Amino acid sequence: MKTVIHTIVSVLATAIWSGVAGAQPTAETKTSEELTETVQTSVDLALEWLATQQDGNGSFKADPTCNDVAQPAVTGLTVLAFLANGHSPSVGRYGKPLDRAVEFILASQKPPGYFSVGNPFSNSGTFTASQTANYNHAIAGLVLCELYGMLPDDKAESVKQAIERALLVTWTEQDKRKNDPLHQGGWRDANDSVFSDLSVTSWQLMFARSAKNAGFAVSQVRIQRAVDFVKRCYDPRVGTFRYSFYRGSHQRTRAMAGAGIVALSQSGVHDSDMAKSAGRWLLQNSFAAYNSRLDPEFTEDRFHYGVFYASMGMYQLGKDYWDQFYPPLAKTLVRNQRRGGAWSPENHPYEFKLGSCYTTAIVVIALSLENQLLPILKKSQGVFTV
Repeated sequence: MKTVIHTIVSVLATAIWSGVAGAQPTAETKTSEELTETVQTSVDLALEWLATQQDGNGSFKADPTCNDVAQPAVTGLTVLAFLANGHSPSVGRYGKPLDRAVEFILASQKPPGYFSVGNPFSNSGTFTASQTANYNHAIAGLVLCELYGMLPDDKAESVKQAIERALLVTWTEQDKRKNDPLHQGGWRDANDSVFSDLSVTSWQLMFARSAKNAGFAVSQVRIQRAVDFVKRCYDPRVGTFRYSFYRGSHQRTRAMAGAGIVALSQSGVHDSDMAKSAGRWLLQNSFAAYNSRLDPEFTEDRFHYGVFYASMGMYQLGKDYWDQFYPPLAKTLVRNQRRGGAWSPENHPYEFKLGSCYTTAIVVIALSLENQLLPILKKSQGVFTV
């Protein structure tokens, strides 16, 4: 039997998801009417293109040579792009494709609970399932939590069990012994758990927040451990967040600036001096030049991944930051959309293999934040309870 909390979540989700695609932004963050209409036209075209990219097994396409490392994350992000624009499983034009995508995500769960098409502990090849396992896992778990409150009883129970198994895996990964106290509380690759990094940690915190929103028990003690790691990633010398504490991770990226803001806000830490400083840093390092990097020689500053995290972070920081950040970004993205509706992956060996569904989905999510249709994208998330 579902909990009272889940029943409340279901009612709220039904009200949210009954809205039409392209809901208008709130007055607090509304940009010009002309830009809003232009962005919605671009997003609708992108969704039409994404709908043509579904494989027979329900997944959305990545490079066929790396499905074992890209899935189910690429499919999960694509589902989030549709949900962020008011489309839901079993309903309307995209209902059946979304049903199939959810079934694919559920089918990817391995004992004892990892979401991963490939073996999450495999290190074969140069771009491995182990490297992406915790991304696949957290994104898949996040998607199912976002869907949970709107599912009928017969589907909700199987999704509930999948989420509960997945949360146990997430906590097991967090508990793995690190080689340095600086890394305690965070997450990294499945086979490289002696370190932690901000990128994976932020995704796991979003999964935890979404699970909490959906009525699942999430320990404040665990979240505080993760928050402490995120705060250690802040570098006051440059005013933004670093990726981690090992090898060449001293270099800063726009994605990690956004990830630090998002990780804190999803944990209930709002308007911190660290987050505001990272927001100011992002305003100084814009996305005005499409597919650009802060340093042409530093390939880890990936444009589209940066767009995704920076947009989420700046929206969390509020109107003063968003109104400076969003309009020029939106214009750049719309101007560089391909004729068919997609955005091309940039020339990076990993990004290119993830494919255009990945790139297009994360751009659509970034452009859809003002809709506020996804619970995980809403501002002012509360604190966790033990």
